[in-house]
Amino acid sequence: MRIIENIFYILMLTFLCGYSEKSLSEIKEIDYDVYLAPTSSTLCQSLKKNLEEKRKNKHKLNYLHLRNINLQKQVPKRKKSIIAKLKENEIEIKIKKHKNLLRIQAIEEKVIRKGCPGLLSPGIENLKENT
Repeated sequence: MRIIENIFYILMLTFLCGYSEKSLSEIKEIDYDVYLAPTSSTLCQSLKKNLEEKRKNKHKLNYLHLRNINLQKQVPKRKKSIIAKLKENEIEIKIKKHKNLLRIQAIEEKVIRKGCPGLLSPGIENLKENT
């Protein structure tokens, strides 16, 4: 009796779900020739936002580095503690600039791997030269 009930439930479910051989064959067929550009995907948008943020951060770090160098030139030689702190800051800024550059390169590689067209600007070499 239990087997008959199970068969009845299976038939009922297949009837409600619309099971047919045609629908199964349609599911198995995948058209590999069609390419849809993922420009509007959320992944590409998040990569773009992250890349812009890192580039802005790079410009800020460049400005801080130049400012630090100018301050080192302006500080009198007798103020050794200030000069030492400025040199420490310069080293920290250089490390942060290098880490930021590595992050930018990693994001650019992700953009290339994920296939997000139009995110990389034509002047990428300029970004690497300015470090």
